[in-house]
Amino acid sequence: MSVVAVFNQKGGVGKTTTTFNLTAALARVGRRPVAIDLDPQAHLSLALGVRHVTGAQSVFGFFERGTPLGMLARETPLGIQLVPAAPDLSKIDTLYGSDPGITRRLSAGIDEAGWRTKAPVMIDCSPMLGVLTLNALMAADQVLIPLSADYLSLQGVYRISTALDVLEKKAAKRFLRRIVLSRYDARRKLSFQIYRELQDAFPGILCETRIHESVALAESPMHAKDIFTFAPSSQGATDFRLLVQELDAAAFFAGSGCAPDTTHAAIGRFLAVALESSHNGSLGETTMKRPVSHTLFAALLTFLSISAFANLGGDDSSKSDDADFVTGRRAIDALDWPGAVAAMQKAISADPRNADAYNWLGYAQRKQGNYDAAFKAYGEALRLNPRSKSVHEYIGEAYLATKQLAKAEEHLAELNRLCSPIPCEELKDLRRAIDDFKKKNK
Repeated sequence: MSVVAVFNQKGGVGKTTTTFNLTAALARVGRRPVAIDLDPQAHLSLALGVRHVTGAQSVFGFFERGTPLGMLARETPLGIQLVPAAPDLSKIDTLYGSDPGITRRLSAGIDEAGWRTKAPVMIDCSPMLGVLTLNALMAADQVLIPLSADYLSLQGVYRISTALDVLEKKAAKRFLRRIVLSRYDARRKLSFQIYRELQDAFPGILCETRIHESVALAESPMHAKDIFTFAPSSQGATDFRLLVQELDAAAFFAGSGCAPDTTHAAIGRFLAVALESSHNGSLGETTMKRPVSHTLFAALLTFLSISAFANLGGDDSSKSDDADFVTGRRAIDALDWPGAVAAMQKAISADPRNADAYNWLGYAQRKQGNYDAAFKAYGEALRLNPRSKSVHEYIGEAYLATKQLAKAEEHLAELNRLCSPIPCEELKDLRRAIDDFKKKNK
């Protein structure tokens, strides 16, 4: 039961790319997602291979004629149901801007189609905060904010956060929010600085996964192919596999029709597709130029990264479906540290093997300044999942905050071992944090 609005008032930040590839990822794990294109430019529709749509055949027909969304939806070859857009959508503000009931029309249409209880619905929003975007936000349970790694986008995200706060009060509803950093270039110091600032300003809301700048991501829509089909061994494909896993672990697509105990199996199937494609040669044109061994290595690397985050391969089932765990994550989103601590403690009482709950408990306690308790929680998380790169990074940062450089360097050394032969983002981030600490404490 999840409706996700992919929203940012700034253009060129990767909204359509994010919607397109996340929806494709959900389709590949059997979630049968619905995509609604609310941008008059119709870029999501084009990326999914739907062209030359009239206004009546698009979501404009829903607003203008009352055509049910289910009748407008088209099944695409990727297994995604698409409600396409058309240029006529640009007329919506003029036609209906004065209608006081217009902002809830899309929500009612989604309910009428029965999608809210059957499938995840991904809405690609227009960059304008007008009637269409307000419809998306009023219909949404979750809001995903793609943000490019540049200065102007960083300034804009604070205004977006304020706008959502105001909307929550006016509409008497709360959004589960996530920010995902796109167009990330690890070679640029600015990218890292923006990521760090977002970590400080939006703890628990910023996704750990970053979408790196990628030629393959830019090229794949030209061929009406998602990144997993076009270039399955690319950095972009790896990033989106990790992002869908991270969001799923945070219950972002909760109630989407996939039983809780099938999460790991579905992800396993998703990764198996990448492995199989490397064997049978059914790769995109770009990837065919790479050796098969490179494709296999990238797929295995993705699997190992996901295993470290989600504790795959053990006896535990996914912890994200626990009600107290979800309550704790929502409290973290709201910066309610006492509430997060209480909820995570309940989740741990229900399942003492929940390494993720210990990790987030430590995070919330650290934000409260209770470092002794945080170190204890982090230590338990590492006992349960010693390969968790995120815990090693966070506990290392906590040691730096308490001026224990030697202990932070121990976790840097462990990350160096876990991330070999390809340095991971957690390793790079902790290394930079240690370098900054040393400069400030000369």
